Amino acid sequence: SITFDGITTVWVPAGEFFGTGYMRSASATWNSMADSSGKMSSLWMMPFRESCVVELTNYGHEEIDAELTVETVPYN
Repeated sequence: SITFDGITTVWVPAGEFFGTGYMRSASATWNSMADSSGKMSSLWMMPFRESCVVELTNYGHEEIDAELTVETVPYN
């Protein structure tokens, strides 16, 4: 999920967000990519004023390793 300025505006499974669905497969669009090893990245412009919170939640029963990096740049 992604919350901007206290309002959750993104709540979606990670695979759907990155365009691969529930399977680990290579995919590329204008704004996102995923490779067959499971690495996913996106370049969405998501402006906010004060705060942005990105959370990964595992609703499954298997333990999953994840690394999350978020980069921001000034926007007028």
